[in-house]
Amino acid sequence: MGQLRCNALNIAGYAVLVLTMMSPLSRGESSGVNVELGSGFGEFSVSNQGPTISLSSTVVVERKENEKWVRAGVTNLHLREACETTKVPHCRELKPNEKISAVRWTGKFCSSQCPSHCRLDGPAPPGIYRFVVTSCNGKESFSSPEFEKKQ
Repeated sequence: MGQLRCNALNIAGYAVLVLTMMSPLSRGESSGVNVELGSGFGEFSVSNQGPTISLSSTVVVERKENEKWVRAGVTNLHLREACETTKVPHCRELKPNEKISAVRWTGKFCSSQCPSHCRLDGPAPPGIYRFVVTSCNGKESFSSPEFEKKQ
């Protein structure tokens, strides 16, 4: 009987470990980071109402396909407030009550924000999209509300 109880506890422990390892990124509701849309197409900002956080400078664009969010393949979209010739840092620190109003998404795959040297570029297809920003350590992600790209 004691052996049976021990095996059941081991199985339960392994199940908890596996479920923890398989859990997706935390959606960051408690950290105070918000990705907000602006009034024009492609406009967005990121604000922080919580403690200082380090965010990845890369912004991911996701497209809704069959009720699931998938990466849209957009490159060169970053948390930057101006198109500068300097290299964008890998991470960007966002202090409490700070807001970044990023350069808008153009709707293109490669020249998505600032002029870029792209061999292959073009507009993303019409559809429902959202912006996703992740913490620099990759443990949290923050999504904007969905928006429509009409053309």
